Amino acid sequence: MLQRLLPVLHAIEFLITLIAVYTVWGELGGQDTLDYMPWYWKAGIGFGTAAGVVRLTAAVERAGPSVRRRITLWVLVLAGLGICAGLATYYYQVNEPQDEENAPATVTPTARLAPGPGMHGG
Repeated sequence: MLQRLLPVLHAIEFLITLIAVYTVWGELGGQDTLDYMPWYWKAGIGFGTAAGVVRLTAAVERAGPSVRRRITLWVLVLAGLGICAGLATYYYQVNEPQDEENAPATVTPTARLAPGPGMHGG
């Protein structure tokens, strides 16, 4: 009975993980940076992480001699995706355009000093 429910449970786990990935990524990296980032980075890292979590869960469910190797592999894949997310977030935080409101004002000198006592005007 449980074996027949596993694909449905994995699909639910995938969707919940997808929501969790984007929530945590927006909180840690900043939602503005995540909004500025192109869709293909967000989709690749988000869907890859959700799929990796489902594959890790499937590896934990199995019994056999290669279970430890598979678990290690999927943990390393998830760590790599986390590093990619951090690097992409850092890149887009450094290179995001400045807002018009927060841009430093440029000051043009317009005041002229009048010659004071002891100064000779030309």
